[in-house]
Amino acid sequence: MKRGHIILIAGSIILIMGIGISVTSVIGPFLHESTKVINSTVKPGQSINISRHVALNAEATTAQPSLALSITTKQQQQQQQQSNDNVLLREQIKDPHGRIVTNDEFKNQFFITTQPQSSGNYTVTITNLGNQLVTVYALFGQVPFVNEKNQIQLGPAILILGGGIAIIFGIIVLISGGVILVMDSRRIRRKENPK
Repeated sequence: MKRGHIILIAGSIILIMGIGISVTSVIGPFLHESTKVINSTVKPGQSINISRHVALNAEATTAQPSLALSITTKQQQQQQQQSNDNVLLREQIKDPHGRIVTNDEFKNQFFITTQPQSSGNYTVTITNLGNQLVTVYALFGQVPFVNEKNQIQLGPAILILGGGIAIIFGIIVLISGGVILVMDSRRIRRKENPK
């Protein structure tokens, strides 16, 4: 086997490993933690609820993953020309004991993280306080790489960064392997066909 082929194989392996590390460190926790995604229309004065189970590890020595809520809204087509001042929503997160963890009013977009204190079902209630029909896109789940202060935790962030570096290094090795393969094939052709 020629050295160009070996370098191409090594570059492919590094690239695949980098993609695997990146995908598993970013997407894996979301799938494992059963993140809830909601796309729902909320009439004025009505509410929707999103509930998910949170299991805390009592033996963990590091910070537990924070609970994140991201909400984006969109007005119905015929109402988009009207002012966005009429779009007002309230989010409220309750812990398994019924205590209110967060309670905020917002327009259009909202993001918050909070640290769960106990295992159980956490419920988000999104209420349309305005007078227009609103479509709500909500994501509710545990985010393993963001803590309750919206700071990135280094462990998962290092995996994501490492995966990205491996992808870049794999691409560079693939390009180098391709160049070496072309140079070797030209050198072999010159030896076979001297002028």
